[in-house]
Amino acid sequence: GIIKNKPIRVVITTSLEKNDNQFKKYKKLLKSRALNIRTFLINQGISHNRIRLELKEKKISKNWKNEVILSFIGV
Repeated sequence: GIIKNKPIRVVITTSLEKNDNQFKKYKKLLKSRALNIRTFLINQGISHNRIRLELKEKKISKNWKNEVILSFIGV
């Protein structure tokens, strides 16, 4: 309810190492996770225009295979 009624933009970020042997597999998995979170937020009443997905290939963490980051940015 707090996010829904305020001018806040949601950014869903995943990280992916491009040199990994199973790049395509992990790209599909991480995209699927991000889209599931996006669907959940839309079902909670947050407009799809306020949600952005990002895929990072640089500055990734050591736990990138299991990491999805949600950022809430005030507009």
